[in-house]
Amino acid sequence: MVQNYTKPLPYMMKQDSYPSKVFAAWLRVTFKPLLFKRLPTIVYGGFKHGYIANFIQKHKKAYPYFVKLDIQKFYPSIDHHHLIVETQMAYKALLGLHYVPRKFKQQFLPFIQQFFLEFPLQKQGLPLNSSVSKALAPLLYVPFFLELKKNDQIKFMVYVDDILLLCNSKQVALDTYIKIFNYLKSIELSVNLTKLQQGYFSSSQLTYCGYHFAGGYVAISPEKLAVFKAKIISYCEQNLIVNETVFIKNLNRLINGFGHYYKNAHVKSVYQRLDSFIRARVRKCYLNSLRSKPTNNYLKSVGLRSLFDIKLAKKPIIARLTKKDYAFKEPNKQLKINRLQNEIYIQLLEKMIHQNSEIIGKLNLCVKELVALNKSLMNV
Repeated sequence: MVQNYTKPLPYMMKQDSYPSKVFAAWLRVTFKPLLFKRLPTIVYGGFKHGYIANFIQKHKKAYPYFVKLDIQKFYPSIDHHHLIVETQMAYKALLGLHYVPRKFKQQFLPFIQQFFLEFPLQKQGLPLNSSVSKALAPLLYVPFFLELKKNDQIKFMVYVDDILLLCNSKQVALDTYIKIFNYLKSIELSVNLTKLQQGYFSSSQLTYCGYHFAGGYVAISPEKLAVFKAKIISYCEQNLIVNETVFIKNLNRLINGFGHYYKNAHVKSVYQRLDSFIRARVRKCYLNSLRSKPTNNYLKSVGLRSLFDIKLAKKPIIARLTKKDYAFKEPNKQLKINRLQNEIYIQLLEKMIHQNSEIIGKLNLCVKELVALNKSLMNV
């Protein structure tokens, strides 16, 4: 089932060239381990199912006030100069260095300049469907959020252009909002005020990344529910059942993606109703294809997935987070380590050697001063 991704201007689309794909892979290998270790709540490469819901459920008691921000026209508004500078600052900050390593500049700058030359717009904007855009865009925030992480009165999560702040008081939320607003202005971005959400979890409702939080419950946002139903209706109306296996297989892709994403929320009754809705649309499609009306057992026998079964396959509804959810999974030691990862380790060693050489130099100066002092005392 081919999907056509189109959005109106000012959003742009561009197919990745081979150099762009290589550049995106290099960015992911370089930054993913560092971000998983230093900033695990900035989405870079995806999270486990239920991670977002678990994170909010875990922290909303200690941090009862929330602010949800959305950046206005994020991808079309990204300035190329700021992106180049902030990416280098992000790498420097994640490694804890006082300088940007020369090897990183030599690898990063030629690729990014070539990528911008392929893009039709000059000086501003990133294409929506590019793997390079997905790897570069989150790096804009890294220097700012590394500093914000030091504040123990705040927890945050960032998913592309959606920023969620959990604060222990309303005043802390206001101060942090002002800092973010000013920072975004400094890199020529702005907050979409029409999508701003704020309030206490006990009295206000929050919609974030498709989840709807109200009171103690985690549900599916009505907008995402309507979008899923529209996809099912569109697929069943546009496709006659010529090959039953292909029809069910493509429909299961929609069901699996939706079902696994929301299975950690409180969705048992919703999933049961959606299963009935899907079976009704499928039966109508069978009748339109001049086939006999299928029973529930027949649909199950041909492989139609059930949202309710996906839900039952998961034991906890909302599980507590563990350190394993935040930790980056190290690759198997028996596998060959990527050359780019080796370079990161080399740079860390160079930093340690540089720091030790400074200490040795200072000790040599102290020795010389002591020798000179001894000579002056002998002369006296």
